[in-house]
Amino acid sequence: MKLGVVFPQTEIGSDPAVIRDYAQAAESAGYDHVLVFDHVLGGKPERFDKLGRRPPYTDESPFHEVFVLFGYLGACTRRLELVTGIVILPQRQTALVAKQAAAVDVLTGGRLRLGVGIGWNHVEYEALNEDFSTRGRRVSEQIAVMRKLWTEPVVTFQGSYHHLDRAGINPLPVQRPIPVWMGGMAEPVLKRVAQISDGWFPQFQPGDEASHTLDRVRAYMKESGRPLSAVGIEGRFSYGIGGPTEWAKRAREWRDLGATHVSVNTMGAGLAPRGHIDALLQVVHALLLDGGPVVAESAEERGSTDEPLDQSGRHVVTPGHVERFSRRSPNPTRWRPVVTTTDDPLGRLVEERRGDVVVLAGRNGGKARTIRRLHESGFHVLADKPWLVEPADLEHVRASLEGWPLAAEIMTGRHDVAAGLVKRLVGAPALFGAFRDDGPAIEQESVHHLEKRVDGAPLRRPWWYFDVRVQGSGPVDIPTHVVDQAQWLADGAAAPVLLSARAWSTPVPAEAFRRITGEAGFPRELEPFVDGDTLSYRCNAELVYRIGRVTGSAATRWNLSPSPGGGDASHSVAHGTRADVRLEQSVRTDHRRRVFVEPRTDVAGVARALRETVTAWQVELPGVEVVPAGPDTFEVTVPPTLDGGHETHFARVLEEFLRLVDDHRWPIAVAERTLAKYTLLAEAAARTSAIGGLA
Repeated sequence: MKLGVVFPQTEIGSDPAVIRDYAQAAESAGYDHVLVFDHVLGGKPERFDKLGRRPPYTDESPFHEVFVLFGYLGACTRRLELVTGIVILPQRQTALVAKQAAAVDVLTGGRLRLGVGIGWNHVEYEALNEDFSTRGRRVSEQIAVMRKLWTEPVVTFQGSYHHLDRAGINPLPVQRPIPVWMGGMAEPVLKRVAQISDGWFPQFQPGDEASHTLDRVRAYMKESGRPLSAVGIEGRFSYGIGGPTEWAKRAREWRDLGATHVSVNTMGAGLAPRGHIDALLQVVHALLLDGGPVVAESAEERGSTDEPLDQSGRHVVTPGHVERFSRRSPNPTRWRPVVTTTDDPLGRLVEERRGDVVVLAGRNGGKARTIRRLHESGFHVLADKPWLVEPADLEHVRASLEGWPLAAEIMTGRHDVAAGLVKRLVGAPALFGAFRDDGPAIEQESVHHLEKRVDGAPLRRPWWYFDVRVQGSGPVDIPTHVVDQAQWLADGAAAPVLLSARAWSTPVPAEAFRRITGEAGFPRELEPFVDGDTLSYRCNAELVYRIGRVTGSAATRWNLSPSPGGGDASHSVAHGTRADVRLEQSVRTDHRRRVFVEPRTDVAGVARALRETVTAWQVELPGVEVVPAGPDTFEVTVPPTLDGGHETHFARVLEEFLRLVDDHRWPIAVAERTLAKYTLLAEAAARTSAIGGLA
């Protein structure tokens, strides 16, 4: 089922930049088409007394002329289908509409779908000098004439309303003929849809009435000898009906009803012009995360499928993030997502095999099975962490790490400049000594917040983020990264051994859940974790483990909201016999990652060794300095020129991964370390589940 968006004719305004940004945002987000309503003229409300109600549009309702608008949108986009929904055909000259439609189709490379109807606005017919009373009888002949004009260079036609004598349009359209869809619900319209239309825009929502109406259309099609597949169906739902759960529900209902297309209408929700852009991004995000049948085709010209996909093979980079990154200043990105619909995205990805590398990200539940499926199908897989959500996933992780093709984690922490400094300092015996053995030698702790702001806007989390069966519980989520850092620092081949593990929950009241997710209430899927009006989110954990002779502890805690001026925080300390090396990011460090060295003995000797060590790095790390940071404490500072930021880390991980693929080298140590880590986390998940249950 293809996904479209209704162009907000009456609310987007007349700023060409906003209209351009809207169309490009829809295309970047993965929408297949944009559907545009059409009216030439409005009228004063009193002109429509015979309707018996206030007209939906008046002289105060702005409408961009649809074919002119398509000329502009066609130049702003590359693949977005342009759909009229609908052009009021009988109030327009048939040959002129055929010519305009053909021109749009030519200039957009065959991207026009022409929806037509007979309309309700007699004021328009009068002003355009067309007969309102014969509009139903004329429309069928108009469609026949247009189809001949689109497929024949020279046309001769004699009908009740049209006379053409050896005339034609030039150039002919790319699509011969252009698809013609119809809108309306009256019985004569249903018959015309069944007999001559390529598709239908029904004006109902799924339900018993919809099913009965569809049955009548299908009966008329059978009478006309047309197969059911000859007529597409485009449903529609409104952004204002509710939040992500309701949007996804409506989309599923249309799909189950047999719709081939569905569009979301963001008008009527009180949005500002640019608010419609944010709304369409929210909706497509919700549908993708709900499990809508969407799969990334190819982002690179070489055709490899290396865009982020979720565990079912779906493209799930947040569309809002794609658009914001592409429009930001400075350093805009050049993402070019191409999204295709299918009921079996992973199967299609495997079958079409557009490349041999898959980058996998998104929901964690089922990820291990997907990695294994891709691995056994011959794909190299670079997958975000964690791979494991429940102990049973370990079997799939093990199978994916047994040998070629390559499977590796997106583990960017080792490319962080500050983390790299810690690694170097721990590796300098003159200042660090050796890891202490009288307690945890590596202590790592982090505090996170469920409700927070990112880039000045509230962070909207999907409801399933609170389902530990999907996201993973505390012992397997953040610790995946933390244990990897400890393995790196310990620098040994020994597999980590779990000493103890515990997990506990953060209570999430219903009101906070609504603010964080936008959902009206707790979805049915979360009922096992809900007690009254509070969700129990088992996201906190504390692990103690040993790597060879080095003991490590990892603690992760999630609070509901940060305190004023606060935010997420983390610190890790490597305890040495001569000095402790601390990496901290908190309010105290202005939320920057900063590295400190705290001598435990022989302060002067450690300070001297620290300065000598940093001096020796200058060729490789120019500008790194040692500065006092308090009594017997030193900070190792990094100049901004050395820190490319988090975005550069993924590029380095990807480069390393592709180099291994190109060189056909199997990283034995990395594979063994990854399996050892997930063996530890599987045991931690099993222990904490048995003790406290999932809730």
